Formats: sequence, structure tokens, C-alpha cells
Amino acid sequence: MMAYDPNDAGLTRIIMQSAGGWYFDKDGNLAIEGNVALKAALEVIQKIQTANIFRPAAGWADWVGAFTGGEVASVTTGVWITGTVKSQPEQSGNWGIAPIPKLTIEGATHYSNLGGSSWYVLSASAAKDEAADFLNEIYAKDVNFYQKILVDRGAVGSLLAAREGEAYKSNDAFFGGEPIWQTFSDWLSKVPSVNYGTFTNEVDSVVAAHQPELAKGTPVDDVIKAINEQAQTLVQ
Repeated sequence: MMAYDPNDAGLTRIIMQSAGGWYFDKDGNLAIEGNVALKAALEVIQKIQTANIFRPAAGWADWVGAFTGGEVASVTTGVWITGTVKSQPEQSGNWGIAPIPKLTIEGATHYSNLGGSSWYVLSASAAKDEAADFLNEIYAKDVNFYQKILVDRGAVGSLLAAREGEAYKSNDAFFGGEPIWQTFSDWLSKVPSVNYGTFTNEVDSVVAAHQPELAKGTPVDDVIKAINEQAQTLVQ
């Protein structure tokens, strides 16, 4: 069905956030034990691993090669992967897009997020006022800018107003003539918001390190307990 790297927690984060959960609560406090969304995500990961419906991947290049090489039927990740999928023109017409499956817990949706890009203005910068003005005028307001980077780079922006532009309404022949950009941007408005906290990367590395235990049949509750104990030492 898919390529999957047991040492990467990206898919776990996608599933978890689709139900409004994260490693931290809304106030930024560590929330591993008792986290219903995280437990549900790890249960899905365990099912994928034990059902043997994935092609093992070791690192980014191997993971990408699995779907660009036609070895797997699907890829679940951020929309930024679209350009990589389209890098194989002979696969045109073989691909479509679909929302992710929905968990059977309260607050679950078909929508999530993974990765992306962020811009920051350093407080010590001599040009911080000019930089902030630039970001405000271009990234926060310029709808035409978002049409250009979509067409030229396949970059889906987070400015919801950009959805009304012509580029977002266009159909993509590679994906069977579907208006994929409009669909992606519609999904964007439905992604549950979460608080990433300060130590997301650190906790994520702990989750990734414990995921292989799921394939061995280790109970999810035991894995969560181990994750929590290790994560506690990282967020002190």
C-alpha cells in the first residue's frame, strides 16, 4: 500500500494532528500519557507494521524511490510532495488525491499537516521593521504572489484568500484533470490547530526511536509509557 520508514514519526504526527492532538497540550505542556490522539495514531502504525502492507524504506531517498518507481500504490504526506510525484511524467494519469482516513475518536477529521516552511524576523536585525513590512505585504496579503509560486514551484501557501485565484482553480492533467490545488487549499482550512510547544523535534525523535517496538507486538500503552519517561527528561 505504501512505503514506510519505521524510524520516521511523520506519519504518526499526521494521524495525531488530524484529531487535534500533539505531543503538547494547548498550553504547551508535555502531553504523552492520556493523549487519545497519539495512542490512536500509534495503534494505526502498529496495524500497518504488523499487517505487512508496507514496503520498508530506509531514509528519504529510499522512501521517495518507492513511489516514484511505482513500487507502492500511495503516499501520505504534505502537499509539498506533489512536485516529486510529478517528476515521473510517464505516471501521468495514474495518480489521484484523497483525504486521509479518519480516526474513530472524538475530534477526528480527514485533514492534517506535515512540515512546510516558516519565515521569521530576528529581533536583533537592523532591518527588522522593513522585513516585517515585506512579509506582511507579500506573504500575508499578495494573492497574485501565491498564484505565481503555485504555478512555478508547486508551493501551496497558507493564505486562505489565495484560494480564489485562477491558479488554484486550474485542473492538473497529471492527476486526471482534478482541481487538486483548490482541493488542497480547501483541506487547509479544516486542519485542526495544535500547539507545537518548544521541544517538538526532541519528543518526535523519541517517538521515532520507539516505533519499531510496535512491529514486535509491544502493547501501545507500554510504548507510550516509555516515550513519556524519556520525553520528560528532555523538556526539563
